[in-house]
Amino acid sequence: VGLTDLASGLTNSNNGYDTTTTKLSGSSGGDLTVTNLDYQVGPLGNYYYPITGGDLSRLIGAGSRNAADASLYHFTTRLDQVKEINSTVDIGMHSPSYPTSDPGASAEGAVGYWPLDGSATDSSGNGNNGSLENNPTWVSGKIGQALNCDGTSRVNIPDSSTLDLTGAMTISLWLYPTNVSNKGILFKGPLSSSQGVYALIANTKALFRLNGAASDVYATSDLPLNTWTHIAATYDPAQAQQKIYINGILENTVSYSAAVNTNNDPLYIGMYYSTSYGIPGTIDDVRVYNRALSSAEIAALANGLVGYWALDGSVTDSSGNGNNGTLENNPTWVSGKIGQALNFDGTSRANIPDSSTLGILFKGPLSSSQGVYALIANTKALFRLNGAASDVSSTSDLPLNTWTHIAATYDPAQSQQKIYFNGTLENTANYSAAVNTNNDPLYIGMYYSSSYGIPASIDDVRIYNRALSTNEVAALASLVSWDADGDGVPDYLEDRNGNGIVDSGETDWNNPTDLGLKVLITRPKNNSIIP
Repeated sequence: VGLTDLASGLTNSNNGYDTTTTKLSGSSGGDLTVTNLDYQVGPLGNYYYPITGGDLSRLIGAGSRNAADASLYHFTTRLDQVKEINSTVDIGMHSPSYPTSDPGASAEGAVGYWPLDGSATDSSGNGNNGSLENNPTWVSGKIGQALNCDGTSRVNIPDSSTLDLTGAMTISLWLYPTNVSNKGILFKGPLSSSQGVYALIANTKALFRLNGAASDVYATSDLPLNTWTHIAATYDPAQAQQKIYINGILENTVSYSAAVNTNNDPLYIGMYYSTSYGIPGTIDDVRVYNRALSSAEIAALANGLVGYWALDGSVTDSSGNGNNGTLENNPTWVSGKIGQALNFDGTSRANIPDSSTLGILFKGPLSSSQGVYALIANTKALFRLNGAASDVSSTSDLPLNTWTHIAATYDPAQSQQKIYFNGTLENTANYSAAVNTNNDPLYIGMYYSSSYGIPASIDDVRIYNRALSTNEVAALASLVSWDADGDGVPDYLEDRNGNGIVDSGETDWNNPTDLGLKVLITRPKNNSIIP
């Protein structure tokens, strides 16, 4: 089954994206391979856009950057997994298994997590705490604080069984380098030999090395100096894939499947195998996993998503930070804006335990209004910081009995506290103070007592550790469900009108060439992205 480049057929504009639609068709049981469409949907997985015309919504696939041309993205369907470059997908005569939300990232498999916020303590629960050597210094980082190394300084994390990764693995971190000429970023090995077991190196480009130098994968783009770059590397021997990502985008893949060796050496952050190869620069938020994260999980780490509760049958955090919640006072699951949602009666709530990674939206005690951030419905929507030190209220009233997308951002560097309705900026307040912290949970569906709980349905809750742009907020507001009637069948796979006739946008299951997979192709304008 073939599909041609549709760049010339773009028909309309949506949130900074050119868009067009097509329907994939072919013989029953056919496979689809597409490698050259110019498009982008953002890095976090499935997105659903409101479309005018016959089709209420269409499935969009998550893609990966074209290694040959960084301005192009490969098309791939996205059913229940992310597929990579040149993937082939079975689109035979059957109803595929559709996900109901972004998979996000997961904290599962983290063997070491060093936020580097004033200490080299391991926050993964595995006790892989590090010590500072040769006097690195604490500075402002990408997220909170970070560690600045001069080329000889480093973090020494003693050897442990959890760091002896013989199979699948992921390394993720933020780097702000001042020199990238063969400098070590992370190294599990001795300081007397380059024969470590795994390493992340800056050598003009980022390099992920396994088993000495038995297998290397280089990024395709150069590492920029004096700017923050997110680097992630994964190894999946079962798939014979060793990959490297820059800023959440897959840059390169090599074939390798050997077991990774083990040793008794420490894991070093900021160093290769001698002080001649230490990196001068700042390092932040270092993570090591004993599994290969998916492309969507890598993208979530790179894009500042610190809490994401899809609320599709659970209050599990899909951001990769493990901020899982519990239900209190019996909220119920109902059909949501996207998949399922939580319905609250005014006393029920979701309780997410305290975590240092949260600090953008709402957090406080159930005994005092002096929380550190809050989103409140008081005829209008209100975004509150530091108790009530600074409030910004929407200009429009919140409508009852209808879905409204609310977003609030805070950028102290710009002294801007903003609130948005349905992707449109409503109001801005001037504020620049640091947001306080506390040890209280984050509550969804509740203010500071059951008298102030909201009777409503809530869906797709996200928290970022950065202020999203207006375009990014608009893109999030445009996410819509493909199942408008809530019966579990995507709209374009059913007789929506119930008239027994195959109308425009519906699939004719009696026609072997009508396979029903409809795709919205998009490409960015002015480098706009979905967070």
